[in-house]
Amino acid sequence: MGGIDKAGIEIDGTTLRARAVAAVADATTVLLVGPPSPEDDRLAAPVVRLREDPPLGGPLAALAAAVPHVRTDLLVLLAADLVDPSA
Repeated sequence: MGGIDKAGIEIDGTTLRARAVAAVADATTVLLVGPPSPEDDRLAAPVVRLREDPPLGGPLAALAAAVPHVRTDLLVLLAADLVDPSA
């Protein structure tokens, strides 16, 4: 998609990033991997912002960036840039 912020795509006025964070808003900690976004302060839950290495390195790099910060027995992994066609 030409390097655009896919998680920033809006569907019905809500970004895919915001939808993913809202889905886990009751979690003890929400780790959000990727570049900072202007909407970070308006998400449904506070997030710990992390960057993958290399930047924009894909899902495996994002997972590798997040796993060292997991401090619970349960992990929910969501890809914010996958569009649900039924949404």
